[in-house]
Formats: sequence, structure tokens, C-alpha cells
Amino acid sequence: MLGRLAAQIAVLLASEPVLGFLTALALLLAVIALAKYILTRERRSTRRVPVTDRDAP
Repeated sequence: MLGRLAAQIAVLLASEPVLGFLTALALLLAVIALAKYILTRERRSTRRVPVTDRDAP
């Protein structure tokens, strides 16, 4: 019974519209994660101040 249900779910997930939707969702999440990483990396690099500049008069 459970194996049959799992097989039906696998067939549903492999169907064309669902597969396309999941692919689009995965790509969207990847783009968002990449943009977030780039933005946080840029912010960190601007905040970093060398120690020699802080001690300068």
C-alpha cells in the first residue's frame, strides 16, 4: 500500500507541469541565494577598515 502510494507520488512529481514548476522554483531560489550572497559580501567589504587607517591622526 505504502509503496504504491510512493509510486503514484513519484509519477505525479515526474509529470511535465510539476517538473517544470519545481525546476523554475529551484532556479528562482538559487538566483535569490546568489544575490543575497553577493549583497552581503559587498556590505562586509565596505565595512572592513584596515587597522592602520583607524590609528591615523
